[in-house]
Amino acid sequence: MDVKDVLAKYSKKIGNEMNSENKQDVSGVSRDYQKFKQELLPEFSRYERWVKTFGKMIKLKVSAKDDKIIRKKLQTAHLEVEPGEVVGFALMSFIILMFLGTLLTTGIWFIEGTTLLEYPVFFLFLILVMSMFVFYYFYILRYADPI
Repeated sequence: MDVKDVLAKYSKKIGNEMNSENKQDVSGVSRDYQKFKQELLPEFSRYERWVKTFGKMIKLKVSAKDDKIIRKKLQTAHLEVEPGEVVGFALMSFIILMFLGTLLTTGIWFIEGTTLLEYPVFFLFLILVMSMFVFYYFYILRYADPI
């Protein structure tokens, strides 16, 4: 191996390293901020874990208008989730609450031993209203609005 081979080998290696450092981050966030965020913030909040888990079960495409609004609120809250995952989580929370509410209502009806005409429809309606509120709450992300 002569000097030219060594120079060519290491100059190519150094050039590749310099090119990788010069590439800009397409997310618009500096490396210093990403490092700061990694050190300061916990790994994932409970909300982020739930959204990631349930958002993958139901993949929903969000309209461009809603995507823009939700993405802005997620950035304000410094949450690392996608708008489609948020909507999927909101829908899954609605479905789970409705299912559990229906089971509870039917269980109460069976325990009381009443006829079909005495089924607790009003209680089931309250469960529906509560489920819709939870869906709305998780879909809108009210707590992420700036004050």
